Amino acid sequence: MPADTEGQLGEEAKRRLLNLFAAVEQWRRRTQLMTPPPEAGSSLRKDDDITHPYQLSHAVAGAMVSAIDHLDALRALVQDAHIVHARAPFTLLRAALENSATAVWLLAPPNRNERVSRRLRLQWADACDAERAAALTGAEGRLSRADWKDKLEGIGRTAGLSEDQVRGVTKYRATFGSIVETAGDETRGLKGQDALFCWMLASGIAHARLWAVLSSVLDRAEVPGAADGHVGMMLSASDKAVVLLCAVTAQMVTEGWRLFDERRQAYVL
Repeated sequence: MPADTEGQLGEEAKRRLLNLFAAVEQWRRRTQLMTPPPEAGSSLRKDDDITHPYQLSHAVAGAMVSAIDHLDALRALVQDAHIVHARAPFTLLRAALENSATAVWLLAPPNRNERVSRRLRLQWADACDAERAAALTGAEGRLSRADWKDKLEGIGRTAGLSEDQVRGVTKYRATFGSIVETAGDETRGLKGQDALFCWMLASGIAHARLWAVLSSVLDRAEVPGAADGHVGMMLSASDKAVVLLCAVTAQMVTEGWRLFDERRQAYVL
């Protein structure tokens, strides 16, 4: 049976992570400030007007705050506490990648109808999750599923979405796998398949999937004392894997901030 151990990062990994963590500290300070609303005349202000009361900018801001919160937790563990757990870094990176990818996914499309469609699809997923959570506690949901469907599709029609897009709001579930892959293709210097692979690795470690545990994400060292027919293994986080996933996540965060700042500025003619 494998056992986890706290590992030590090599000097090159430390150097690269310290550079990334410097950016994380800047991002954290930004999330602690009140974000001003999108400027009048900006594309994001128009997006917000159309998607009200589920403003696109609010969803993006929430996703970015969550992404940075998880990255800063990793920074605190590694840089401040000098602890490198075998698996926890990948769980934190998974959450950071999912959330930053969600921000990019919402902001990246040049076509407003596609941005509005994605925001409504995300709200539909939220509504379905809320309904299931309410059922588990015996509570009554704020709206029925049919009411949510009518409300979100109504916003889509008012926004001028095509009927196919309107139906797609409640037909095509927004999953993190598809969001991460699409956002990866929409991020400068990144590919969707690479972002998806990193997310799958992090998710696999978070859920103790055998394929992920046996991959190169975790370093393995055989230890004596195992019963006959078994091999004892000590697992620790791989330097290369931690640095790679941090770098990919940082790319996604950087793109999220870039798009957010670009779309919230008024057009200059």
